[in-house]
Amino acid sequence: VTAETGLIAIAESGWPDESLEPVGLERSSQSGYTMMTGQPVIVEDASTEQRFRVSEAARAAGAVSSISVVIESRQR
Repeated sequence: VTAETGLIAIAESGWPDESLEPVGLERSSQSGYTMMTGQPVIVEDASTEQRFRVSEAARAAGAVSSISVVIESRQR
């Protein structure tokens, strides 16, 4: 994963498989912030979220809230 390629989720809950898309690793995205800090991030209400931009795919899917966490393997 690099800043140029972004991050591709390989497992999500509540999303159709065809909606999995690369997400940026910039600090303005929830996923990027989570990766940079290593801390879980919870967005309780996407309609009022001010810290991170909410993707168009999430809006189109009707996402209301989200959580992101880093899951590490033994190798990394």
